[in-house]
Amino acid sequence: MNIVTIASSLLTPAVVARIAGALGINPTLAQMAITAALPAILAGISGKAAQPAGRSALMGLLDQQNPTMLSKFAETIGTGNQPALLETGSKALQGLFGQATTQAVSGALGKFVGIPAAASTGVLGLLAPVALGTLAKERTAKGLDASGLAAMLAGQRDNISMAMPAGFADVLKGTGLFDGATAPVREPAAKPSGAAMATPAAAKTARSFPSWLLLLPALALGLVAWQYLSTRGPVTAPSLTGTSVDIGKRTAGLYEGIKTSVAGIKDEASATASLPKLREQSAALLDIRDMAEKLPTNGRKDLAALVSPWIPGLQALITSAIKAPGAETTVKPVLEQIIERLQSLAKG
Repeated sequence: MNIVTIASSLLTPAVVARIAGALGINPTLAQMAITAALPAILAGISGKAAQPAGRSALMGLLDQQNPTMLSKFAETIGTGNQPALLETGSKALQGLFGQATTQAVSGALGKFVGIPAAASTGVLGLLAPVALGTLAKERTAKGLDASGLAAMLAGQRDNISMAMPAGFADVLKGTGLFDGATAPVREPAAKPSGAAMATPAAAKTARSFPSWLLLLPALALGLVAWQYLSTRGPVTAPSLTGTSVDIGKRTAGLYEGIKTSVAGIKDEASATASLPKLREQSAALLDIRDMAEKLPTNGRKDLAALVSPWIPGLQALITSAIKAPGAETTVKPVLEQIIERLQSLAKG
């Protein structure tokens, strides 16, 4: 049994797309938010279940769950019944974790994924009934009392930890979600390499061409990336001090860090290792955007002029990086997010 897998089975691509539309975010970001939020909620619930008072509160919440909610969840999203479902979920989280902690988790989720506060609050509010409804169903099916439920959740700790995106548990540590419990640490499972996953049909197609021809696109992209890195030295930034921070220098330093992170992606292992830093860098771009809004018009134009020339070369570097075996599925979403945020700064 894997409680995360059971709860996630409701969140099909079609349901994720409906959630994205209802909350006004793109489906990729919605999927990232859901992937982070569901195990976070379950981790927090597991921690509460380990404490007598939290266990009692959890049992009360499970008693209140509508047994038909799970079967009707998908059809509720995007309808007039969604606000009530979201409000019920938000109140349940606040009752279990406290309002301050729930708000802090929402803020951490928004910053980690790069979505507005309203969207991150919406994701948590909609997923809370999924998590609680799944636990209520399992409790009933297994005839668990409070101690039995706590033991079941304790046995799910590794599954919950494995489901947590790399770096997100660290982001959550200051929110209070794990107070009285051990924060989960994600140890990513090894995935099969691209070669190991190749189908017989793909292998047959590959054999129909000379193998050296298949390498040409990757070699060309690699050459573009190498030329970009070898010809671009450290960026010289104009002084843009519309706030207490010199935005030009900070942006240039962040850009150099992003280049370093992307250039280090050579395979699935290095892509996974780079993910926390890339997410941190993507979140930092949001901070810069907020600071840039305080600049006068000329300052924003200067920042746009600084950022614009970086984008084509960085895109080539990213295109080369995600060709590495296993890298695309790991880092492509956050790299696309970084490019989108740089493009936003480039608009002035």
